[in-house]
Amino acid sequence: MLNNDAGAIYCWGTDGQGSVKTASASHSSSCLSFGFLSFTGIVTPNGMTRMRRHTASVTSSINSDHRRAERVRALPTDGETFGHHKPLSDMCLSYFFKKIAPEMNLVPVNFSWYLAKHPPAFEVTLKNSSGEGTSWSCAHGTGRWSRDCGCKTGGEASWRQGWRTPLRTAFRQLQQSVDENYERNLSDIFSDPWKLRDSFYEIAEARTLEDMKIILESYDTKCKISDEKAFLVRRLIEAQKYMLFAFTSCGWFFSDVSGIETVQNIAYAGRALQLGIEPEQFETILNNLLQALDQAKSNMANITGKTIFQSRIASNLHHRSMIAFTAVMEKMLLSDEKPKSLAFDYHGYSMILSHKKSFKSANDTTYEVYSVKLFRRNFSERENLYVALHQDNEVKITGMIAPAEIVEDSSFTITDPQCWILHPLVIKMDLASIFEESRTILANHFLDRLSKDTNKRYAEWMSRNEKIISTLCGLNCTIPDYIAAPIKYLTTCEWNTSVNELEVYGQEDAVFSKLLALWKKIKKYNIEIDFSESTRILEQLILAELTIFSATLSTVSSVRLRYLLNIVDRFNIPVAKNKIEDLFHSILTGPIADLYKKYKKNTEPDSSEKGNIIRLLNFSRRMNFNTDEFPMT
Repeated sequence: MLNNDAGAIYCWGTDGQGSVKTASASHSSSCLSFGFLSFTGIVTPNGMTRMRRHTASVTSSINSDHRRAERVRALPTDGETFGHHKPLSDMCLSYFFKKIAPEMNLVPVNFSWYLAKHPPAFEVTLKNSSGEGTSWSCAHGTGRWSRDCGCKTGGEASWRQGWRTPLRTAFRQLQQSVDENYERNLSDIFSDPWKLRDSFYEIAEARTLEDMKIILESYDTKCKISDEKAFLVRRLIEAQKYMLFAFTSCGWFFSDVSGIETVQNIAYAGRALQLGIEPEQFETILNNLLQALDQAKSNMANITGKTIFQSRIASNLHHRSMIAFTAVMEKMLLSDEKPKSLAFDYHGYSMILSHKKSFKSANDTTYEVYSVKLFRRNFSERENLYVALHQDNEVKITGMIAPAEIVEDSSFTITDPQCWILHPLVIKMDLASIFEESRTILANHFLDRLSKDTNKRYAEWMSRNEKIISTLCGLNCTIPDYIAAPIKYLTTCEWNTSVNELEVYGQEDAVFSKLLALWKKIKKYNIEIDFSESTRILEQLILAELTIFSATLSTVSSVRLRYLLNIVDRFNIPVAKNKIEDLFHSILTGPIADLYKKYKKNTEPDSSEKGNIIRLLNFSRRMNFNTDEFPMT
């Protein structure tokens, strides 16, 4: 082991192929991420001064080294430090690169650039008491990723991390099964399946099935690549990808197996199982995985890796059935006309949906049967399924999903409900089974239909009773809730419709008049309407117009913005003014300031140029910004 020589580049690894170039990190790296150089502190002028002094000290030590031509100062840190862990530090880092570094004659580079000019001259080995190498965030080698070493982040002080070892064991066991299946299937197709796996990036570039087959045949193949083999290869390579994802560092880094990072790793393992294991082995491998995960016990009662898998991952093992059922639900419930056949893209799959049969059961409830052909656009999955939708007398909708080979078998009667209900491979689902996004889409669809019907009925009611309601208001009579509610609903709908008209340029005056009339009605009936939708619309319109104004500084944009802001102020609409002011600040200090500087440099500015600057500064004051730094005298 060579002594740590700060700034030197070493070669680690002796196999001639998998060597890694490494550099020793300076103490500044820790200071940058966690200590006195933390970019949060650099936001202040004192912080910037501190950074300059420390950088000068580091530079001086490098320049004083007689071997400085071969020296590099590495400051490794996490990417998420900038702007995530340390708010505003992304801006400070940008300032450092653009302003401080050039002033100090520093050239930020990456390792690839440096290595091309200075290949490593020494080889090193890494060692510690555990004989497993070293890491940044664990004082026990790499124990943080394999055992209860004592290193953790978050959680209670008493929490232990004994779950790490069984979790890694469970994943290694699954990896062995996935690898064996990979080799068993692909060794008859390729001379070196693992070389193919390591070239995943090339296969991922394929945009068509034919492209992928051409790429696959460029390897040392033992047979011609058919469509079927291409799908098999892509599926098993995807399984390899997700199996590797399951070992993502963050899954072991924190305090408990129930943390979001570890749950994500368990989900990756589930996806590797789903893609990488054949049907005849699936249940056995799944049970082995669950048994191993059960040993990964949480610090909280009744939670293990197994319970996490069962409660949060297991339902997605039948994801193609979920996708087929959800697609049928969406397309059929959202459409007034039921098309005989429909082709569309859906959640990363290309799908063909066809209506096959309609029939009634003995108790007179309706069944609709659809065939669903789907394949993933990256060519890793494809399946043909049948979906039978059933609506009972209580209007409850359920679905039964079966592989095409079962339904198309001569022993299966497609119009016999019992064949669907009793077959062990038919999966039952209901509306709670569909994707959350789809539940939202369907809910919004039906709510929109109800809204239109409600609006129509309320409008008819208002037309018949408006004079009576006005009389009650004239008598200073308190309007009861059952009368106020439909008025509030109608007025909110009218208000939102009017605000929507602002999307058309030139409608600002007309819309303001409509809103003023509605405002008077609101005060007359003493009701409060829901401003949430109109707030969202106005906020979007103002931000969009500010983006246009930033590029053009045009009179048309500034006039429109005045109108929109007048509506906001006149009717107390609660838009997020901080967003608006943040965006305008960049306009004032950017294009407006640049135009002002150009005007001041012009020894003979014409009147139109001066008038334009005055217009922009007046508008800036309307935006609640001080313009004292832009004197016009």
